[in-house]
Amino acid sequence: MYLPLVRGKQFELVALRELANVIPENLFKPIIEPVRENYTPLIKTIQILNEKGIQPIVIINPTLGNFIKLEGFIDDALYALDKEINFIPCIKFKDYSNEINLKFESIPGPKAIYIYDKIDPLSTALLNQADYSIVPADAPTGAFKIH
Repeated sequence: MYLPLVRGKQFELVALRELANVIPENLFKPIIEPVRENYTPLIKTIQILNEKGIQPIVIINPTLGNFIKLEGFIDDALYALDKEINFIPCIKFKDYSNEINLKFESIPGPKAIYIYDKIDPLSTALLNQADYSIVPADAPTGAFKIH
């Protein structure tokens, strides 16, 4: 399985759309962190991936680019532009909070967690509930169960 972690920049989104024509859908699940407030290219990419049977993972609380100061989630804004897009919402966090937990529990269907710093007992509980767990390469082994 190929799970590239990409920023939602123009050329990276174009590359994902092109890869969707080459890699079989059962071997390709991109992880996208949006960086621009203009969602049109991201929506177009998700639509094309969906047409190829690919359900990407999208970080719904990005922390890069235009979202460096964002406090909240963008999934409602994405669905407002296209109710038919199909992606797995991913919550990215550094420190566990009640807001993160409440949002995680409110997501129906498959969901992902991306922890980009330390793993503690509270974040481990979320990792164990997620369908997809994305952790840093230097995470301690045995800190969570693998799905």
